[in-house]
Amino acid sequence: MGGFLTRKPAQTSKIMVLPEPQTYTLFDAGSKKQMSTTMAFAGLLRKLMKSGDFGKRCVPMITDEARTFGLNSLFHEFKIHAPFGQQYLPVDHDTLMKYAEAPDGQILQEG
Repeated sequence: MGGFLTRKPAQTSKIMVLPEPQTYTLFDAGSKKQMSTTMAFAGLLRKLMKSGDFGKRCVPMITDEARTFGLNSLFHEFKIHAPFGQQYLPVDHDTLMKYAEAPDGQILQEG
């Protein structure tokens, strides 16, 4: 029809590198002590979230029952995403595994 064609240049970033193989050594070698699957999952998730460029892009979406499944150990370290930050003092604020929300939190809590 003679009009202009829109063109959107592709914006690419560097290729994401997967986590180092030693991230999985605990699971490859096994363990002499017994461990629940949720405890193993929390350990793997922590290692993945800490691993370089891949870790910054790892954003787990968890339910509000995360404490029941042993994922509360991730709250203080990676924080739960809340756009306006934490607006209240949680009841467990003086404990080691406290509930923590922040605008830059890496965990999405849904439900």
